[in-house]
Amino acid sequence: VENAKRNKKNIDELPLFDNFSTSEKLRIAAYFSSIKKFEKGDYIVEKGQRDRTFFIILKGEAIVSIDTNKSPLATITHNDFFGEISYLCDTPRSTHIICKTPCTVLELGDSALSRLGVIIREKFKDMILFKVIDRLDQQNKTLAEFKERDDDRYAEIYVDPSRLKPTPLKDTENNRRVIKSYIKNTPFFEDFSEYEINRLSSVFTHIRKIPPHYPLIQQGTRGKVFFVLLSGEVAVVKGEGRKKVLLATLKKSSVFGEVSFLTNEPRTTHIIASKDCVVLMINQNLMTFMGAETREKYKDAVLKILLTRLEGQNAIIQKYKSSVYFN
Repeated sequence: VENAKRNKKNIDELPLFDNFSTSEKLRIAAYFSSIKKFEKGDYIVEKGQRDRTFFIILKGEAIVSIDTNKSPLATITHNDFFGEISYLCDTPRSTHIICKTPCTVLELGDSALSRLGVIIREKFKDMILFKVIDRLDQQNKTLAEFKERDDDRYAEIYVDPSRLKPTPLKDTENNRRVIKSYIKNTPFFEDFSEYEINRLSSVFTHIRKIPPHYPLIQQGTRGKVFFVLLSGEVAVVKGEGRKKVLLATLKKSSVFGEVSFLTNEPRTTHIIASKDCVVLMINQNLMTFMGAETREKYKDAVLKILLTRLEGQNAIIQKYKSSVYFN
């Protein structure tokens, strides 16, 4: 009981938990396993380590590093959390977390999330989700700066706009089989039941064939929909005019547009079809149609994708930072 009260006091002082009620904070506090102190230079987490502990910094500063012989990726401090990728995805640690100053951290064990109850669990995941989105936005800006300096421009091709028209698929038995096969082989839907996949395969109003060079998403616009790429390839582009840079190429099974959909913030990149594509467009109407349990699965799938993207971009940024050209 004393441990829970102490944890509750620490949680009260963390802005991360501002949207949680007093009773919710008390419940979360009961599951935080311990408070630990580390000295300057100590490793709180080591790359490659396998465990599922989630951490929040109460005091001090730490650095995030992929390679200790190279520049750190970031500095984290009070109210920042780390370890969320291993905690939610059960994967090995992808970075070192090293104390820059003496640190005090709050630890949450791997079994706690399943015992918090649906409402608290969803709020907890939302807390992580929006923090990860903020980190990805910062990463995209950093990556765009590096790409611009590297002169990695996006070669825009003019195509007559009248030729760039998405076309709906006809609702035929054969097309249902094809779409079902696409969905079943897309990792985003790996936790969906056969019933849920069958329902998705029938919503032809949300499936489109997209021609090459068609702009699926335009930077600066707000998103009422996000996309699952069932087949084809798209370019992720940042900037305008001659300053457009190619950030990434997304292939079959990728998801995009989910950040703006969840936050209602303006899109931060363009998404342009590189080849013929088939996309599933997910909006609030479709989420409602699929039901509450499926909506939770959507959110979990999006969170895993964002965490994987964060991990991948960390590695890319580390390479740029380590390059002699950029030092």
